[in-house]
Amino acid sequence: MLVSEVKVGGVDPAGVEITDVYKKSAPHYAIYRTASRVLAHYADDEVEAKAQSANLAPLNPIRGEINGLIDGWRAGGPKQLAKAVHFDRRVADALSVALENDTTGALDVLKIVKTDIIDERTSWSRFVYLLAAFAASAIVILVVWLVLNRWSEVGGIPSNPAAWLLWFSLTGGTIGAFFSIAIGIRNRTVLTDLHLRDNVADAVLRVVIGAIAASVLVSLLKLKAVSFSLGTLSVGDTVDGAWLSALVVAFAGGFSERLIPDLLEKTAATVATASASVNTPAIAPAAAGAQSAGGNAAAGASPVAANDPGPLQSIRGDIEAGRQVVSALGKLGVGSQLVSKADMVAGAADQVLGTIDKVLQNDPAAPPAAQAASAATAVLGALDNAGLPGILGGAASVLSGALKLAGPAIAGLPGGPVGVVAGLVLGGLQVAADEQKFNAWKAALLAKPFDRSLLPDTVDGNTAQLALELSPLMAKRLDGSAPNVATELLRACLIPGPDGNPKSSGDLARDLMADAADDLGLRSRFASAAEMTEALEEYRGSAVFLRARDALAGQVAIPPIAGAAAASIDMGTLLTGALKMREDPRAGDALEKVVYVVQALRDLHLDPAKLMGVVSSGLEAGAAMVGTTRPTEERRNAAA
Repeated sequence: MLVSEVKVGGVDPAGVEITDVYKKSAPHYAIYRTASRVLAHYADDEVEAKAQSANLAPLNPIRGEINGLIDGWRAGGPKQLAKAVHFDRRVADALSVALENDTTGALDVLKIVKTDIIDERTSWSRFVYLLAAFAASAIVILVVWLVLNRWSEVGGIPSNPAAWLLWFSLTGGTIGAFFSIAIGIRNRTVLTDLHLRDNVADAVLRVVIGAIAASVLVSLLKLKAVSFSLGTLSVGDTVDGAWLSALVVAFAGGFSERLIPDLLEKTAATVATASASVNTPAIAPAAAGAQSAGGNAAAGASPVAANDPGPLQSIRGDIEAGRQVVSALGKLGVGSQLVSKADMVAGAADQVLGTIDKVLQNDPAAPPAAQAASAATAVLGALDNAGLPGILGGAASVLSGALKLAGPAIAGLPGGPVGVVAGLVLGGLQVAADEQKFNAWKAALLAKPFDRSLLPDTVDGNTAQLALELSPLMAKRLDGSAPNVATELLRACLIPGPDGNPKSSGDLARDLMADAADDLGLRSRFASAAEMTEALEEYRGSAVFLRARDALAGQVAIPPIAGAAAASIDMGTLLTGALKMREDPRAGDALEKVVYVVQALRDLHLDPAKLMGVVSSGLEAGAAMVGTTRPTEERRNAAA
């Protein structure tokens, strides 16, 4: 088909009707639109056409992302279709810039287009978020009204004032939660309207949590378990004297997301301290005097500090956890240069554990508790810095050079590459208890099926297109082909062999290249079987990734690290960014190390609180190494 033959109402080389022609410069190129996308028709001259294809190849990934964002609008009503046409027009402008040999400028235009689309979708999703929060608030208030109305006596005085106030506090908490959402909606992290279910669930949960927090706060105040000062406000024992105070307190509890957790943590700390003071026997003054008379006045001056073994039990648990982590990392075979001192640290930890056991067992040969605690603290610090920080810091250093491939949502995370590594590690630990989800997490990061169920059961055009958008090698080779080519090729990738597993990419490539019929026209698109093997491996991996990503939902909370603010990111967005970073081979190796580390930590079956403490310490120490302790290979490359 010649450039001059491209016209509105005609069909393109794939047999799809052309709805708009944005620009035509015969015989060099034409840019047109079909019902499903914007395309470029290359020059009539074959050499020029190949050069144009090479210019547009770097744009394919972001073009795929833009198509994915606006596909729903194309199938929607007139207003949504008008939006799709508007953004298609801007994509066409970018393609025109690229075909005029300015690929960098075209990429910048497409990035702006993508950002504008995300902003448009996020704007609508904020409105939906507010509607969901309002509906949830209305339902909670209605339920409370029905309960209280049925509960009240004929004269309007509740028969059980305490229970009436508890139910009434739900209303105050609901109003406070909605008020908090309303005034903070612009700064609240809201997903695009492509994630409607997640947004609605988050809005409803925020309202429900606000209502529960309010009732808990009122209950704690009634029980005098906590104190809460706001002027002379108090929650009395009668409805007449307490309903307004309860409403204000409940509103505060629902409005503040951290008020109740902070109060509960303080209460728990107070209870723990009181319990420790009851269970730890004090040393009698007489014993202190006897020790002093024996000539050890310094020790007798502060007998509790020198001999209290209470803190050692907690330190011992931390050392055991750190010892297990270092041992597990040493067996991984990853980052061996970073854990070369692990055996020495582990040996020191074993000696300190033996000393602590002697102190706890009141062995006469044991050193004073304070001396054992000092040695234990030093070893605990060494364990925290052995292995894990080096591996995580090294991974962050490598990923820093690949962040530009991941997209703005990933590159803009607080903490940069350290935040990305933290999100990946914590995301893996978040699903570690669920074998199926953990296998999906590993498959998404490594683009390899660890579970047969992660292979697509069926392949349709939509599945093939989504996988193609995440496969730049295959997308480049199939550019301009009929839509069914990508679909049939993906089906071929998933056909089981004699052992029940899909054929290897190498075997499949050889079979396709040797096919005399060549119904899909692949031989003219691939220079060799080796080139096709690489593209097939990427394409099949993308299909596995999509299935794995769909099995994982929710947000990953990233704590403050090295001065960076806390953040939260959608699991699917994080994994998609990681997949794109795999285009850099060194980033792929770093991601594999992250997977193996999380696998090792999961298999330790540590207490979740201790495990999170170990990981947090490792991330903090690893953050300090980024930029100063780079992998040896990276330093050599930089020097070259």
